[in-house]
Amino acid sequence: PFTYVEGTSWNYEIASVALPAGAEIKVRTVGTWDDINLGYNEVTITGDTANFSDKGGNICCGAEATYKVTLTYDGNADAWTLNFAK
Repeated sequence: PFTYVEGTSWNYEIASVALPAGAEIKVRTVGTWDDINLGYNEVTITGDTANFSDKGGNICCGAEATYKVTLTYDGNADAWTLNFAK
């Protein structure tokens, strides 16, 4: 699960997550797919962009890596960003 970043409007992070090669992920509300359900086409991926691709709407990790992952919402643009920093 993501942790809210204190002092921000809409920033959440996972301090360290190891993703194996071939892992497929999405971001969703805990326990449901009905609220937030963000796949490859619903977010802008930043950071290590070359390691991620679209796999049927899921975000697919190409090579094994460990990341700090930050999810940010821009209310003015109504857009989500998912940053993968090594």
